[in-house]
Order: sequence, then structure tokens, then C-alpha cells
Amino acid sequence: MVLILSRSNVRDIISISDVIASVERAHSLHAKGLAVQPNRATVNVTGTSNAILPMPATIRDMQAAGMKLLSIFPSNRETGLPALSAVVVLVDIKSGRCEAVLDGGLLTAFRTAAASAIATKYMARTDARVLGLVGAGLEARTHLNAISTIRPIDTVLVWSRSKATAEKFVSDSRRSGILFEILDTPKDVVLKSDILCTLTPSKTPIVLGSWFAPGLHINAVGTHWIDFREIDSEAVARSRVVCDSRTANELECGDLMIPVAEGLITREHFHDELGQVINQEVDGRRSHEEITMYQSVGVAIQDIATAQMLVKVARDKGIGLEVEL
Repeated sequence: MVLILSRSNVRDIISISDVIASVERAHSLHAKGLAVQPNRATVNVTGTSNAILPMPATIRDMQAAGMKLLSIFPSNRETGLPALSAVVVLVDIKSGRCEAVLDGGLLTAFRTAAASAIATKYMARTDARVLGLVGAGLEARTHLNAISTIRPIDTVLVWSRSKATAEKFVSDSRRSGILFEILDTPKDVVLKSDILCTLTPSKTPIVLGSWFAPGLHINAVGTHWIDFREIDSEAVARSRVVCDSRTANELECGDLMIPVAEGLITREHFHDELGQVINQEVDGRRSHEEITMYQSVGVAIQDIATAQMLVKVARDKGIGLEVEL
């Protein structure tokens, strides 16, 4: 039997703490050579800016194998549909038979935020309390939830191109003990933050390295196109950079590869990966004043580990639809 989990099923059972644990273990195993994820392919729809991106991975020690199919259709904005959608297919790692099919939209937002929270745990200052969010959509919500589970956040600063979007984020996210402020510019957010998350699909930099104060930690996760970037070259050059995947970032990350092309940094500048930091093979933060940056384009081990965990939870709770293909 194959388990089908809809978006509402996923929403009912997903827990950010469970996702953090699954994603952290997946990165640790990958750094040990115990997980496999080929580089993501981009399959364009001829004559359009639309594309599908298959993302397979296997993680033997987590009994997890499968593929996420990510669709990026910018043309959907003209019809009011989401530009991004995703579905995850899991297969039994022993037999190869289809085990489950899950909606991947919410899963993707949670796993992205979970990886940022893990990076924050190892790379941000231990006294970091002010979280800055450049962008106020779904990823802002999941990043707030994820990071506040591993750091005692007392202030959240947010900027969005749309004031209405920022106001809705604050209205939906208010909780006791945390002060929320909507600021006028990305610069205002950066200057006042201890932990900064950039969460926009910007093609040109909206965050500048000249604004960075000593000790800042940045999670740069908004774009994964080689000609897009949220942050400028100075921001990268001033930071100690750790990637989710070095090879994936070389192929997809304009934030990093544009300053490489400019000759400002070399690829050694982002040699270290999150799994190596988790396994204590390399340091996350080396001094209180160091500026640290986690660069993410999103990788398949995060999706497959999260999906495998969700399927176990769903079956334990009797949630979802079992079908015979």
C-alpha cells in the first residue's frame, strides 16, 4: 500500500522540532559519506521561464529514499497560482517499491527553516536575541518558529516590499515575550539584528555587506539561481561562509558565484558544509566578533529525511490515505 499525504495532512502532523532533528541527522550522515544526493537538474519548459527540478536522495541509515519534484512556474503569478509547488515520492529502501506520496510545499518551507535553525545553533553568537527577517512570507513564519526553538529570541525585526504582507506576518505571529517591529528598509533590519535571514527571490542585492556589524550571523536562503542574489559581494567576502552543499552552491548560488567571477573570493571561501560543522570537523563560529553566513540553495537529503519522518508519524497516527497503485 502507498500512503498519500495531502497538504492538510502534512500541516496536521508536522512539527518544527521533529524536522530540525531529521534534517540535522541527514546532514551529519551526508558529511560522513552515508547519504547520496546528485546535483539538482533543471528541466526548462521550452519558450518559457518555467521549469521542473527533480531532486533524488538516499539516506541508508535513516531508511529513506526517494525524490522531490519541484516546479517553478513564474508565469503562475499572472493567474494567481503559486509560483512554486512540490511533491515528494518515497520508495522503500530495501525493495524500491513506492512507499508514499506527499505534498511538498509546506515540507519544503519547514525543512529550509530547520536547516537555517541548525546553522544558527552552531554559528550564531550564544547571546544572540534579535532576529531580523528580510521578507515576510511563508518562509518568514517557518524561520521564526524554527530559530526561536534554538535561541531565546526577544525581538523580531521585519521588512517586506509589501507593507501589508509585513503587517499580516506580525499579526499572525505575535506571541508573548517577543517584540515585533516592521522597519522601513532592509538596512534598518540588518543594522539592528543579531541573526539575519534573507528570504526573498531578489535578482539584485538588497542586503549590503557594508551594513554588517561584528558578530552578525546570516542565513541566506531566498534564491538558488546562478544569476540571482539577495546579498552583495562585500557581504560574502566579509563573512565566514558555510554551505548546505558546496557543489550545489557552485552550480546554483549567485550570492557566491558572482563574487567568484569578480575575483573577490575563491571557491575555498565556502569550502565547509553544514554537516561538517554538525560533526565538529570544522568550527561554526571562531570568535565573538566573526561574521558568519549560512548559504543554502536547498538539497534533497533535507526533503527525503523530512518526508520519511512525516510518513512514520502519519502511520502511527492513522493519518492519510492508503491506496494500492
